[in-house]
Amino acid sequence: MAQLSRAFLWLVRKELLLAARNPVLLATQALFTLAMAVAAGALEHSSLLEPGFSLPPMLAALALFQAVFTAYTSYIREAEWGTLEALRTSPVDPGLVYLAKTLYSAASIFLTTLAFLPVYAVLASPPIPLWGYLMLGGWILLSSLLLGGVASLSSAMLSYSRNQALLTPTVLAVVSAPYMRVASRPLADLGAGLEPPGGWWAALAAAALLFTLVGYSLSRQLS
Repeated sequence: MAQLSRAFLWLVRKELLLAARNPVLLATQALFTLAMAVAAGALEHSSLLEPGFSLPPMLAALALFQAVFTAYTSYIREAEWGTLEALRTSPVDPGLVYLAKTLYSAASIFLTTLAFLPVYAVLASPPIPLWGYLMLGGWILLSSLLLGGVASLSSAMLSYSRNQALLTPTVLAVVSAPYMRVASRPLADLGAGLEPPGGWWAALAAAALLFTLVGYSLSRQLS
């Protein structure tokens, strides 16, 4: 157990070091976050949309971009460098590699979205109150875990052509589900009276945990 913990921490540290050595990629993420925040705030302030309606789609677009971007740099570019093959031939459990990349992707999505909120709050009308940040924080955390898991597994599949048949339905089904109800007015109206056991937060947490476990299981079979 101690060896597994050390291996997992080493993998997470490797992800952070690889990210720190790519300032251009970090700058790209920051610029995209700023652009999304300005666009979302301007739309909200212009009253072209109903107040509060533009926020979920904007957050969804930002989170989806971050999920794809971080997973791409974490998996596919590492495959191009040949370091991913070295990991696969090492004694390290493939599931630990997947979990480490999931944690890195989720943290990147979470922190970037939190950086998005202050700029959005300044430009939006009315501004987001403090309790709004607290409410959004939990939603962002759970969504980040779910998207991190989706992005990590899908990028692992992209690295190997025989797994691409599983990629499209997996990503479309899991990524789109959390946002369909809040980002589409007809679906929001249809689901207005629905409430899963424990609330929507509990449902999102269960989905994130379930997908992470499924992804961990599948990643052990990828070769």
